[in-house]
Amino acid sequence: MTRKGKAPGGRGTKSGGRRAGRQPARAPARTPALLSARSGRVAVVGQAGSAAQPDERPTVRLERHGAIAVLTLDRPEKLNVLSPREHHALQAILGELKHDCQTRVVILTGAGRAFSAGADLTNPRESGKPANDLERRHRARIGDRTVAALEALDQITIAAINGLAVGGGAVLALACDMRVIAREAWMLIPEVALGMPLTWGALPLLVREIGPARTIELVTTCERVSAEQALAFGLVNHISDDPLTRAREIAVRIVGQPELPVAFTKAAVRALRTGFATGDATYADGDLYWLAIQRGGLRVPGPPPGKR
Repeated sequence: MTRKGKAPGGRGTKSGGRRAGRQPARAPARTPALLSARSGRVAVVGQAGSAAQPDERPTVRLERHGAIAVLTLDRPEKLNVLSPREHHALQAILGELKHDCQTRVVILTGAGRAFSAGADLTNPRESGKPANDLERRHRARIGDRTVAALEALDQITIAAINGLAVGGGAVLALACDMRVIAREAWMLIPEVALGMPLTWGALPLLVREIGPARTIELVTTCERVSAEQALAFGLVNHISDDPLTRAREIAVRIVGQPELPVAFTKAAVRALRTGFATGDATYADGDLYWLAIQRGGLRVPGPPPGKR
C-alpha cells in the first residue's frame, strides 16, 4: 500500500493529482500465479512450472495442465494435517476454481507419504481471540465450509489418495466425485475414539457411498480400512500403485469427452446425491463439534492402541 498523498513512486502529490511533466507510476500487474489467503499462502503453478515465491512456503499448491488442475496438500513433514491456514488456502483456491470455465477436472492429492492426517490437533484454532460465541461458532464450522466448497465445484473432482487418509483427510477424499487409492494406503475415521462426533458433513458422504450399516460400523469402531477393504466397501473406485498417474489418466479420458454433456452429468448427479444424502442431517455439524470441545472432547490422546 502507499501512504495517502504519496504516488506509487514514493514522492508526494497534491490532492493525489499528477505532477507536471511526470506520468504516474503504473501499478504492478496482478500475478495470477499467487493467491494470498487470510491465514496462509497459496502457490498456483502454471503450465510452465513457474510461480511467484511468497515469504512463507505455501502448504497448498495448484498446478494447471491444460483443462486438468492438480491441487496438492503440501505439508509432508506434518502428514498434510489441516490447520486453519490450510482451510483458508483451500477455500481461496476452490472459490477461484468455482468460476474457472477452462478447468474441467480437479485432482486432489497430498505430498509425501500421506494424503492428509486430518485436523491439526496441535494448532486447531485460528489466531486471535474470538469476539463472542457467534465467532467461536463460525470458527468451529471451518471444516464444513471447506468440504462445501469442494462439493460445490462444477468440475469433476478426483481424490488421488497417495497415503494415509485420517479423519478430516478422509472426509476431503469423500467429498470428491471419485477416488483412487494407493495399494499401501489406508483410511481411518478416529473421531469417536477421540471423544468427538464426526462432523464436516461426513456422515451423509459416507452413507451415500457405503450405506448406513457400513457407516455406523466404520465410524463407531474406529478401525483402519485398507485399500482392499475400501474398494470392497465402495469407498474408492480404483486401487493403483501410482494413484496420481491413474487419476490423471481418468481425467484425460473425461476431458476428451464433449464438455457440456459432462457438465450436465455432474450437475444432475450432484443434485441427486445431495437430495438423497444431506437433507437436514448436517445443519448442526459445526455446533456439535463446538459443543464436544466445550464438554471436554479431544482429551483422548489418539485412537486405541493398535488402531494407528
